[in-house]
Amino acid sequence: MNKRLDYFDAMKGFGILSVIYAHLFTMGMRDSDYISSVTSFIQLYFMPLFFFVSGYFSAKIGNIQKPAELKPIILKKTRNLLVPTAVMFTLCVLYFRMNYVDCIIDSFKVGYWFTYVLFCISILYAVLTIVLKPFSKSGGVLHLLIVLCLHYLSRHINVFDPIIKATSFDFIAAYYFYFYMGVLLKKYEGNIGRYLNNKYVLTVSLILGVLPVLYDVPWYVKNICRLILVYDILVVFRYYSSYFESQNVFAKGLRLIGRNTLEIYFLHYFFLFRIYGVDGLLTTLSNDYCFRGHSCSSLVELAIICPIAIGIAYVCIFVKKIIQPYPFAKQLCFGNN
Repeated sequence: MNKRLDYFDAMKGFGILSVIYAHLFTMGMRDSDYISSVTSFIQLYFMPLFFFVSGYFSAKIGNIQKPAELKPIILKKTRNLLVPTAVMFTLCVLYFRMNYVDCIIDSFKVGYWFTYVLFCISILYAVLTIVLKPFSKSGGVLHLLIVLCLHYLSRHINVFDPIIKATSFDFIAAYYFYFYMGVLLKKYEGNIGRYLNNKYVLTVSLILGVLPVLYDVPWYVKNICRLILVYDILVVFRYYSSYFESQNVFAKGLRLIGRNTLEIYFLHYFFLFRIYGVDGLLTTLSNDYCFRGHSCSSLVELAIICPIAIGIAYVCIFVKKIIQPYPFAKQLCFGNN
């Protein structure tokens, strides 16, 4: 159990660093002429990864039998997800002097949509588990059909509708798919493990995982490939699990970041900034004859942005440590995680 938790912590650390990395470009360099191929790749997996992992660790919710068992789940998720989201959302809106109402009725919730959507998805999973319980074995099939219908619906609803935006229903419908796939992996890991670990299956999954990077594919193929890419990442971290539980400085650092994922997510928006000169340098490199069409500019980008992303993660952990002696403030801002 501890071994599995260590490599999952490291993978979560990798995931939140990917989030910061992408946000540095989308928010810190939004006026730049430079197009980050690294960020384009990151955006394929970083949110599916977190919903998949959340589903994996939420599979036990599927063991509930009666509606009365919903109450403690709702209360726990409210304390750990909804309340901190509301508090940090409010602080962010006040800090950046934005319009509170406009931010609430926007699907992105100034960036705090993830934990709100995760709360909704967790409750939806619990409710559907209870509702479909009388159907016994066919309940799982019905649940999967609902998941697929929601995923299809997410591509065909009016994302500008005020109700859709206020509830972030487009995100709930889209990401429940990845959450439920994480649940299924956890529930049937023993049964399907021998197939998923087959060398031929792994080879095909590696090819499919990077397919959207190489070709423009239909949205439904792209989303399946994103799911496969998440599994590919899991395979890598599981294969090197002994390294990620070691006392190596990098492994320890990645685990530390992974164990503070929610805190970093809540805080990192306050520390994103435009990196003056860097966007111009990267634009020049990508337009230069020697670099154009090659990976060199991406390597330079990684060398510059990765340390900054790691630095922001550690600043967030430091701020959490400052708040930690104040239990009520810590609970309000970060829940009981």
